[in-house]
Amino acid sequence: MEGLKVIELSTYVAVPKAARMMADWGAEVIKVEPPGGEAWRWMGRVWGLPAAENNNPLFHSENANKKSLSLDLKKEAGREAFLKLLERADIFMTNTRSKALEKLGLDYETLSLKFPKLIYAHFSGFGDEGPEKNRPGFDVAAFWARSGALIEWGALESSPNRPHPGFGDGTVASALLSGILASLYKRTQTGKGDKIRASLLGTALWYNSTGILMGQPAYGHQYPKSKFNQPTPFSNLYQTKDKDWIMISAPDYENRKDGLFDLVGLSGLKDNPKYATLEACRQNGNMREIVEILIHAFAKTDTKIILDGLEKMDIVYEKLANPAELYTDPQAWANGYLHELKLENGDTVVLPTNPIKFNNMDPPEFNLGPQLGAD
Repeated sequence: MEGLKVIELSTYVAVPKAARMMADWGAEVIKVEPPGGEAWRWMGRVWGLPAAENNNPLFHSENANKKSLSLDLKKEAGREAFLKLLERADIFMTNTRSKALEKLGLDYETLSLKFPKLIYAHFSGFGDEGPEKNRPGFDVAAFWARSGALIEWGALESSPNRPHPGFGDGTVASALLSGILASLYKRTQTGKGDKIRASLLGTALWYNSTGILMGQPAYGHQYPKSKFNQPTPFSNLYQTKDKDWIMISAPDYENRKDGLFDLVGLSGLKDNPKYATLEACRQNGNMREIVEILIHAFAKTDTKIILDGLEKMDIVYEKLANPAELYTDPQAWANGYLHELKLENGDTVVLPTNPIKFNNMDPPEFNLGPQLGAD
């Protein structure tokens, strides 16, 4: 993307991460912030992370390889300077709410007249239309809670979990970026810019198409589901003797059951007609019965035995990773998905890298996110 100029007027994660990906690929990304800086510069303190000028890993993760300009857009001189930036820009991207953009004269209708080739990417919590268009929205609310995921993925026997902040934002960033890239291609054909709209709610619903289908009355599913009411006994979570949780996904129950029963010391169940087929498991309370048996069997078996056995059977599985394990994942390091970054104060921290790799482009440098107004 070398030769493209991107102006980013945004906060937090979704838009900054999309801009970060473009910066990694060679675009010149200028992040415009108010005089006090955007909220993500100090947000680390909320979660017990450092947020000093010379030690701010949370900010660097979303803002590496960018330039920074500090402008007061509430003042005429600041707005004039911003418009000068847009004169030479290819892309303008923002998560500023529509009312504020209109007040500043930075709405699409105004800017498209001045800069017809400009690609204008606007991101919101709940979309640009409807009664909730002006609501604020973080990903924990507008993405995770509103999309049904937290109820759908929870168990009837436990309360819903609160996800780490920024996870949903990051997924939305990729969707937003795809729209920007499509508009760039369109501009090569037409010479005209466009407006791209993306939101936390819209993207979450797109990703959760299965949940939307299964929640409709015609299909008879109720949520949250019980851990004793799963698609198959071996598409479930079980805890081992070592207190690790194992996710197994074996939808072909009849073909897999004998090997899995052997693995956890339940060979005697292989010929039991109550568990011979998936249809049999779903009758007369048999599903609850077999899941309870499996819970006790897994709890008596070492993690390594289970993992080795699942690997030999070529079954989809994974041990649930603790966040304390993520930064040392050997598979992630082997593929260049993680990077050790040296901060200004000399500390080192491990951060994820751009997940998209190109054969004909060397891995991008990871330059620290800019100090406020550095450029």
